[in-house]
Amino acid sequence: MDTQEACIAETNGRGAHIQLDLGGPKIIDRVLLVEDTRRGQNVREYVVEGRGFSGWTELARGADIGDEKTDCFDPVTVLKIRLLVKQSSARPIIRRLAVFAPRAEQGDA
Repeated sequence: MDTQEACIAETNGRGAHIQLDLGGPKIIDRVLLVEDTRRGQNVREYVVEGRGFSGWTELARGADIGDEKTDCFDPVTVLKIRLLVKQSSARPIIRRLAVFAPRAEQGDA
């Protein structure tokens, strides 16, 4: 995946909750997570949620992140994204939490 072509917004952070404000409603269909693994892979379970006009909704769930993990889902309009680390072996360090616009349909270029 060319992670620069359709990146809408990104952030990084430490701890069990990381939130990204998109600055207004955006349509997204995937999130890229990159964990700082220099001291080992710490995330054991996580949830990615999106805040739309009617509240928070789960978009993706996983057992680990590691060096890089992309979670894809049906396109959704959200105002914010948050990563909730449910289980970890140490305090997580997230190098990148990025969201992406849907890819153009083949032949639309």
